Amino acid sequence: MPTHEIFDTNVFRYIGAGDLALADVHQAGLTITYSPASLLELASRYTPESFEHRRRTAQAILDSGATLLPDPETYLARDVFGFALNEAEFNWWAHATEVMAQSGTVGRQRGHSKMA
Repeated sequence: MPTHEIFDTNVFRYIGAGDLALADVHQAGLTITYSPASLLELASRYTPESFEHRRRTAQAILDSGATLLPDPETYLARDVFGFALNEAEFNWWAHATEVMAQSGTVGRQRGHSKMA
């Protein structure tokens, strides 16, 4: 029996736009997950014209309580091959989602980092 649902970027886009309700696609009791590829899709070709649409999509990810799947390199190294990672893990993928969702303008995203 499945324990997780993986939502594609477009599911969050439709939720963020108000064209779909989370309850329409989410089965109670399952954990919603999303791929780091969703963040790459949101961040690519970021323009002032696409800003609000992408911000609402990122906010839908946060509002859903979705859990980020590990990036492919970390997953392979840590989970498949059992290597210990030398660096402290900073979840920049999740941080990027927060920055996109909480920024008021495209310019406010620049220089906004918890790593600094």
